[in-house]
Amino acid sequence: MKVQLTEASMWSVGFRPFFILVLLSAVTTTPIWVFRITGFSSFDFMPFSPNQWHANEMIFGFLTAAIIGFLLTASANWTNTRGIHGAPLLIAFSVFLFARIIFWTTPFESIWVYQLVGALVPIFVVLHLARLFVRTKNSRNLILTVPLLTLVFAQYCILTSRYSFGYELGLYAVRFIVVIIAGRVIPFFTKTALKLDPKWTHPYLEKLTMITVFLLIFEPFYRQEPSLGSPIWVGLTTLALILNVYRLISWRFLQSYNVKILFILYLAYLWLPIHFALSLASRFELISELGKPAIHSLAYGCMGIMILGIIHRVTLGHTGRKIHASNLSLAGYLMITLGSLLRVFGPLLNPEHYMLWLMLSGALWVLAFTTIGFEIVPMLVTPRADGKG
Repeated sequence: MKVQLTEASMWSVGFRPFFILVLLSAVTTTPIWVFRITGFSSFDFMPFSPNQWHANEMIFGFLTAAIIGFLLTASANWTNTRGIHGAPLLIAFSVFLFARIIFWTTPFESIWVYQLVGALVPIFVVLHLARLFVRTKNSRNLILTVPLLTLVFAQYCILTSRYSFGYELGLYAVRFIVVIIAGRVIPFFTKTALKLDPKWTHPYLEKLTMITVFLLIFEPFYRQEPSLGSPIWVGLTTLALILNVYRLISWRFLQSYNVKILFILYLAYLWLPIHFALSLASRFELISELGKPAIHSLAYGCMGIMILGIIHRVTLGHTGRKIHASNLSLAGYLMITLGSLLRVFGPLLNPEHYMLWLMLSGALWVLAFTTIGFEIVPMLVTPRADGKG
């Protein structure tokens, strides 16, 4: 019997196509950027500057694909509903892929075309989630629509003269999403894998963590009023650093080492307080800004490793397979961990070899995602191993 395209396993749940795009974006966008900035390529990004193109594709290609794939899947579980699938999923993915294609080929001279096409799927996801959460009386998740809408505005800014403002706003919106998602999945996975409950015994501290990181979404605005905004930012960032260190330890960080597919998520989250610490050090001119260590401890360290660990674990679990880190996937985890250390601390410790650190960390990033991709892509395009769909 012939199976229609929209009935194929690929379109049965949101994470399948979007996680494939995450992997493709990771192993293609990064080398293009590294080759361009190190002088090995003269890739034409017009009508964008190279920095605009790099920030846009890493935030609104790589990161946003991961967020959409996860949220379309998790929101169905949170609300006990059937997630977007079949033709609607195929259409949403096709529009998102079309946006990536036009950002790669840049066929238009008018910036507004890119701003419009890039915003279509994120806005659709916001509307879908808002409607779903309201309909199912799942109001606590409505907060997720704020950073998603902020991402849309951030893309508009990136593609204008407010490039730095835009990429920071976009990254800090994703940072808040990471804090929310990590707060749900890491304690749950810890309880499942280690049979231990996280020791976070102060719910008000959890709420304070959420509020603090939420307010820090808007830190680019604080800089516009230095006399008032600077002390607010320092206070919030210091508080975020302390709370997230306490949060990480309370989740059984040390015990998680025994389960590597869980430990990689802890390792990713460890980069978040490192990011806040480097941000403060940079603010008080204690470290060099070469290579933007605070930004890349967040983008490469925290988000890159977290996404690699999440797409691996979600794929295994949602395709009916044993949640276990193979030797191949452990090699991928090791490579991205080493790459994050080189990308952040290489330029700080040895700035003379900045281009070398860029090339090495870029190569390790590509190898890490290629390694995990080699294992999970066949799972993403085939039916569940347990025959449940």
